[in-house]
Amino acid sequence: MHVPGGDYLDISDIGVLDIARGYGMEVHRAESLEDLTDYVRKGMTATGPRLVEILQR
Repeated sequence: MHVPGGDYLDISDIGVLDIARGYGMEVHRAESLEDLTDYVRKGMTATGPRLVEILQR
């Protein structure tokens, strides 16, 4: 499509978790491996869509 890269493509201020929550999804921010493991384990009995954000360090 020949779209040049540019600052207008940076949408870092948009909160992905906030958007997903607005659509009714259960959301979670995993801040450790243990936190992520626990959330995934609980997902085995979840009844709807869920989104987890994994922080990179």
